[in-house]
Amino acid sequence: MTIKFKTSKNISTFVFAFSLLAPVVLSSVLSSVLTLNAAAASVAGQRNLSTGDGKVEFLAIGRPGFLKVKGEGAKPKGTVKLVDGKASGEFTVELSQFKTGIELRDEHMKDKYLEVGAHPKAIIRFSGIEVKSGAGKTVVPAELELHGQKKPVSLEAKLDVLVVEVTFKIKLSDFGIAIPSYAGVTVAEDVSITVGSTLVESL
Repeated sequence: MTIKFKTSKNISTFVFAFSLLAPVVLSSVLSSVLTLNAAAASVAGQRNLSTGDGKVEFLAIGRPGFLKVKGEGAKPKGTVKLVDGKASGEFTVELSQFKTGIELRDEHMKDKYLEVGAHPKAIIRFSGIEVKSGAGKTVVPAELELHGQKKPVSLEAKLDVLVVEVTFKIKLSDFGIAIPSYAGVTVAEDVSITVGSTLVESL
């Protein structure tokens, strides 16, 4: 198809319009290329990341009555290294930040059971989490340091580009923690824990 311009005015108008649109088009193309490169880098090559916004939650079942005791703590802090589509790293959690919604129960949990004065942090170390956009969870071995003990745990992990979430269960007695009891309710020994965080590029 041939485009014919009848006057120099038409040509000038076309040139002016193109000069306005060209930067927008080029910017859009460049943005798309950078996005694709970032996604590809999360699967291949190496990236060093650190935690951004996140959450730590736990769930314990009380007896009698199957009362659910839910707790939430401060966001985890740590680093993650992506190498050839697999992630390794560690998250640190400040135990003094956990809250269950009842202040006196929180005091008992931190002082009597977790003993945060002597053991202020929990650390989870992991490796081998596969990075695939939209992928389901994978089960990977990890190590949890809690209450002065280091024990292996099994993570159900999902890492979707720059969002990571891991869930796992622990047995309190494995870490030398007494079974909590408060106001006639005794908490079951098994506790479910979820750690989630966004990831950002490390400087």
